[in-house]
Amino acid sequence: MNRFPRIGLASVLLAMVLATAVVFHSPTVTLAATAKAASKPHTLMGQIWNPPIIPPVELLRTFRAPLTIYGAGHRGVDYLTTDGMVALAPGSGTIVFSGLVALKPVVAIQHAGGLKTAMEPVCGVLPPGTPVLAGQVVGAVCGKGYFSHCLPALCLHFSLRNGKGYLSPELLFGDLQPSRVIA
Repeated sequence: MNRFPRIGLASVLLAMVLATAVVFHSPTVTLAATAKAASKPHTLMGQIWNPPIIPPVELLRTFRAPLTIYGAGHRGVDYLTTDGMVALAPGSGTIVFSGLVALKPVVAIQHAGGLKTAMEPVCGVLPPGTPVLAGQVVGAVCGKGYFSHCLPALCLHFSLRNGKGYLSPELLFGDLQPSRVIA
């Protein structure tokens, strides 16, 4: 005997529409006036972390975790940038990828503790296997021919992940405040 009630097709479709509306409603460029990323080095897990572009940096869009592994979300943060701006290693590590992913120029760095960062659109100047230090130049923003998801602005998309999935890059810079229950 099934303990769960049957859900009608109309209920499922309504839930999908509502979930889509919630997932795709996100403040994009509206955060630009209020949110600024850290402009000084921060230490996490015994390593120094810096923003991936030269400060001062302006955060356009924050991380938003997907509801499911393949669900919609924003798996990184977006910083306002300009074409040709220098891209920096956010922390010490090793270049593990420098090339195109779905026609987008990407540089990825493997860091200690199983963390990996990636930046796009960045045309790398160092080949995979090259060790880098925090703050070292790894490439430049190459926005020509790149369709920015921050239009009309050009942004550098910066992501952080570990073996279990994507994390908010704001962790690296001490920008996340602990969650708390408001009574």
